[in-house]
Amino acid sequence: MAIFTNFKKSALELKSIRCITVTAMLIALNIALKSVTVYITADLKISFSFLALAAIGMLFGPTVGFIAGTITDILGLLLANTIGAFNPLFTLVEATGGMLYGMFLYNLKPIKFDKESLKLNISPEEAQLRGVNAKIAAELIITAVFVLRYFFEFNNLFVIYVVVAALLYAFLLYRLALLPWKQLFRVIGAKVTVAIVCNIIMTPIVMVITEMWTWDVMIMEKIPARLLKNAIQVPADCVLLLIILFPIMAAYNRIFRNNSAVKQKKVKAAAK
Repeated sequence: MAIFTNFKKSALELKSIRCITVTAMLIALNIALKSVTVYITADLKISFSFLALAAIGMLFGPTVGFIAGTITDILGLLLANTIGAFNPLFTLVEATGGMLYGMFLYNLKPIKFDKESLKLNISPEEAQLRGVNAKIAAELIITAVFVLRYFFEFNNLFVIYVVVAALLYAFLLYRLALLPWKQLFRVIGAKVTVAIVCNIIMTPIVMVITEMWTWDVMIMEKIPARLLKNAIQVPADCVLLLIILFPIMAAYNRIFRNNSAVKQKKVKAAAK
């Protein structure tokens, strides 16, 4: 029932000019971030536009997230002058991603990364063990990608991305105990669910329906490549979400709380 309540609350957000204005700004940011997409192969790509869509879901919920995903896809085609390639099934994939972010992140209290929160209150022996585990995990990821590079046509930018992702993953593993578990699970759950539902399930099915792929090509070639790409990308994306969401929420609260305080002062002054 809580899920349906959030959909209703999110729909009511649309009555607010604040919601419409902020969502429009984040949609514009989403489209701008899509312009810096890195293509791994002809079918696989890395994009950071999900950060804006996740922020919309966090601030205004699943209903607004679904609508924002729909608008983002259509506007992107219009600006790229490729509206002739419009397909409602691909738009549905984008909209579903926005909805899932809203389902997981609505009313989230993001984690603040500061000097106090990053202090390790553990023994030197445990800190050393975590450091070793983090180093091993990073080295395994990097080694696996360089080996698998010979089986897939990955470009150099993807290899660089993976190295950075491995380092971020190692940092997350080292600091894991310091993060609030509830927020951590919500962020990871959001990104993993979007990756599975939208990237691994919905997109390949749509590609087959539109006859861009065949079933055998999808199962034998495309799905394994997508699984590898998402397995590498999701940890790094989770770290980015953990870092980016707090500043967005803090800025949102600061701006609109200040505005509300100013309005209250004006009302009190007028009453006197």
